[in-house]
Amino acid sequence: MKKISILTILAAMLSFSSCEEDPILGCTDATAINYDALATENDGSCEYPLFGCMDSLATNYNALATAEDESCLYFSDLIIGSWNGVSVSFTAELSSELLPYLQMMDPVEFMDEFGVEMPTTDEEWDTFIAEGITQNESMEGTIFEFDGTNFTIIDEGELETTTYNFTTTTSFDVGENSLEVESFDILTCTETELILSTEIIDDGMNTSITVTFSK
Repeated sequence: MKKISILTILAAMLSFSSCEEDPILGCTDATAINYDALATENDGSCEYPLFGCMDSLATNYNALATAEDESCLYFSDLIIGSWNGVSVSFTAELSSELLPYLQMMDPVEFMDEFGVEMPTTDEEWDTFIAEGITQNESMEGTIFEFDGTNFTIIDEGELETTTYNFTTTTSFDVGENSLEVESFDILTCTETELILSTEIIDDGMNTSITVTFSK
């Protein structure tokens, strides 16, 4: 019986080991976005999705997100609830066509209406018309409530309800109301602050109104 030499054994081992395939390096985690189904050995290159809101129109849009998680929020969602009035700002743009009527007013009546002394010279009138009028008042005691369909105004205990409907992601129309406002634009809406703006045109006077609320 022949003896198998050490050299023969070594040659057989080398021959066997040379038949083994080299590993295919890559990401072997199926949950990764760069998962490689052909990889046989993980090389630590796995990349994972960053979940977030990918709608640029949403208030919580995440520009870094690579995967949508359906968490997007819009003003139409955030506005729902009860908001306490803080302040209101009126800015009136005056037309020169109003000048003859304004000049006919009584100084006391003028002060009550505009909160400033009545101009007495042509130069003062020109400045008054050009600069317009800005008045700031407290909104304390006024509450705006939104429930997705109805818009309720509570002012000094009096309640008025109408409807509202979003026409864009940042503006909504309102039904008939005592404020004579047809629509609002949303300047800011967070979990604690709401700022609305609107515009009223009456008798040649264009008045911009900005209302601030807190929650």
